[in-house]
Amino acid sequence: VCVCVCFCFVLFCFVLFCFVLFCFVLFFVFLFCFCFCFCLFCFVLVLVLFYFVLLFSVLRVSWWVMCHEVLLFVCQGRMALTNFHGMDLTTDKLRSLVKKWCTLIEARSDTKTTDGYTLRMFAIGFTDRRENHVKKNCYAQTSKVRRIKRKMIECMRSVVSKNTLEECVKIFTTDESIGKDIQRATKGIYPLRDVYLRKVKVLRMPKLDVNKLLEIHGELPTSLEDLGMPVEE
Repeated sequence: VCVCVCFCFVLFCFVLFCFVLFCFVLFFVFLFCFCFCFCLFCFVLVLVLFYFVLLFSVLRVSWWVMCHEVLLFVCQGRMALTNFHGMDLTTDKLRSLVKKWCTLIEARSDTKTTDGYTLRMFAIGFTDRRENHVKKNCYAQTSKVRRIKRKMIECMRSVVSKNTLEECVKIFTTDESIGKDIQRATKGIYPLRDVYLRKVKVLRMPKLDVNKLLEIHGELPTSLEDLGMPVEE
């Protein structure tokens, strides 16, 4: 009887041990699968974000930080012909550029395009740290700020004075050449970062020419209301 009792007790302990071991193994397998799926999801998410960052950096998409203004000139049927009247940086983008321990530099220029439009442009930039910079701040002296403003005005005038309004709008919206030119021109004075055209507006415009306005818009679709519909008598 004692032998049977001992054998049953040992058998029960062995079964209990196997059950506990199986539960532990199952728990660790579930934990491993969960961690693997979570890591895989994070890896895919990082790849997607990296792809979009590369996409925007390669295409240099800047339309999402610009707010444009247009002016209505001519109405043809249901088509409204507009022309460029101004643009400026969005408020959230402008506020995200402002940081401590640097100098904010702004310059203004009134320049005339080749087709007779007078544009007023506002450029904005911030001083940046030099290589092996030791100080916490990167403030620029007043004399250097004046020299940087003159360089900004020269760069803006050199671009606008050689192009038409349509070409200038393409440069403002799809290219950052003005900001890059300003950074290269002022690198010897003081390095700059985040150089943008903060605001552009049209001060004066030539006499309205409908033909030129139609050339800018290209071929317009014909409205069905203008063609008319046959009516049975």
